[in-house]
Amino acid sequence: MATTYSWKAKALDYIVDSEGLTNVVTSARFWLTGVSDAGTRASKEVIFTLESPDSENFIAYENLTETTVKSWTVDNLSELDMGAHTSSIEQHIDTIENPTELSGLPWDYVPIDEDF
Repeated sequence: MATTYSWKAKALDYIVDSEGLTNVVTSARFWLTGVSDAGTRASKEVIFTLESPDSENFIAYENLTETTVKSWTVDNLSELDMGAHTSSIEQHIDTIENPTELSGLPWDYVPIDEDF
């Protein structure tokens, strides 16, 4: 089974005023989504904690782009961490596509009249 993965920024957490800098991003939240060949989709939130910037390398909040934040976070994941995240998605997709437990009735369900 081949799964295609994509990352999408969800939110940035930031401190309004930190050591003379304004709107300092402290963490970035991304959705990691996997889609199997069969079209089954699963997602998980991944939160990245960011180091405090220094004033020389600081990028103003309003000038940040998803590409910039992704370069600080997703693009710097180790193979081990990336493997753990994608493995989690793979397991979820496998559970959806190959359930081991189900719920139902072997006969037609007739709703109860709720006016009693």
